[in-house]
Amino acid sequence: MTPLRLNPVDLVSCRVVWRLVTELFVAACGAELPAAMARRRPHCHMRQIAMYLSHVMLSLPYQTIAAAFGLDRTTVMHACAVIEDRRDDLAYDRFIERCERCIMAVFQPFGQPHGGR
Repeated sequence: MTPLRLNPVDLVSCRVVWRLVTELFVAACGAELPAAMARRRPHCHMRQIAMYLSHVMLSLPYQTIAAAFGLDRTTVMHACAVIEDRRDDLAYDRFIERCERCIMAVFQPFGQPHGGR
């Protein structure tokens, strides 16, 4: 098997997503997120959201995300499944959508219009 060649830009992109999620999570904890989500292991939860969004929004492979976060590929896969399951909660889904809009605003190519609400 050929070793995965990691693009440094992809690794930095994952870290940028993590930072965006952290800032949005801290801002939303009092108002938008269900109380159980806001209190239960917030650092781990923010990291799971960032891994999920790196995969879904940036189309990065699990192995690249795992390398960026210093984790195993299967841990990233688990995080993505956990976040997808939690999106059944309307307030939680709105928070993830807000994160997605922020990520799109940061990572979309310059010169393209961005939709906002």
